[in-house]
Amino acid sequence: MTMIHNAAKPALAPRMVVAMSSPDPTMEADLGLALARAGRPREAQALLERPPSAAGTQPDLADSRVLHATSVAARLAGVPVDALRFGQLALERTPPERSADILRMRALTAMGLAWLDLGKPDEAIEALARALRMSRALQSHASPDRTDILVGLGRAEIALGRSAAARPLLAEADRFWREFAAQ
Repeated sequence: MTMIHNAAKPALAPRMVVAMSSPDPTMEADLGLALARAGRPREAQALLERPPSAAGTQPDLADSRVLHATSVAARLAGVPVDALRFGQLALERTPPERSADILRMRALTAMGLAWLDLGKPDEAIEALARALRMSRALQSHASPDRTDILVGLGRAEIALGRSAAARPLLAEADRFWREFAAQ
């Protein structure tokens, strides 16, 4: 009996964190992303449901981060139409400053992956190619963000019957993960 009780504690711990989370939208966005990527997108969606800030429709970095996280959670919950809607809202709410370009890149990535989930590889390529250009301009080295973009572009190219175009994209993503694993 004690073994079962102790084994159950780790599973409950993340749920307790959600219940105790602060109203800080940046923290909620990060926690929502963690939950969604940990296979708990419905919990992420519940956490991220909140009215927009008093900024209304004006650019607001915190709201943009929450909207991006909501987009990712919606896609991972199997609702790509909502992922597109929240991704577009995240783009609209992202402030114009260059410092917010990474968030813009991530919103475009989420939207591109949602287009793929909807079976629209042409639209996916448009969003993901833009995200890749931003990644190459903003990041001096490969990153997990960039590998998501590369794999998404590779999948879109394959969906369009262009496997030769997909190979270098997938090879670049693979190279990053092999180098990462070797470190």
